[in-house]
Amino acid sequence: MHAKIGARVSKVGQIFVGALHAVTDALSVLTGALLLVLGLIITYAVISRYLFGRGVAWATDISEYILFVSVFLGATWVLKHDAHVRVDLIINAVNPMIRNWMAIFTNLLGALVCGFFVYHGAMATYDSYLKGIAVLKIVAVPRYVVLLFIPLGFFLLALEFLVKAGETATRLRRQ
Repeated sequence: MHAKIGARVSKVGQIFVGALHAVTDALSVLTGALLLVLGLIITYAVISRYLFGRGVAWATDISEYILFVSVFLGATWVLKHDAHVRVDLIINAVNPMIRNWMAIFTNLLGALVCGFFVYHGAMATYDSYLKGIAVLKIVAVPRYVVLLFIPLGFFLLALEFLVKAGETATRLRRQ
């Protein structure tokens, strides 16, 4: 009986992780495209200013938005592939079992911190929506549209932290 339940939970978990990673990969492609557009905008702005003597007023605003959004859309992919910076002096000095427990702890802590930012980011986004606040720049957009990427990015990041904690716990059980 317990084996059947465990198999079903495992299958649901695999589907969930697969869906999360599909979303993460799609967002990483979008992030790459946005960064390509960012490079083109900056190139256009520089050429326009120095060759034609006309600045492009909207270029800085759009560049800032793209950079901001890219950080939150790309962070989960970075975590998924362990492409982030880490100080591994202590991690490399301990045995594999302790290393796994440390990984579980830090991943759960990471998920908890992300949860904090999801909540507060969502509250700030909702507040901006209710108040109708706009980001006052040359390219004015509703502030909630910009802020929405904070809880979205941290939510996906929290899920990836939980996946990593679960994978490490599974590895620990098999030892």
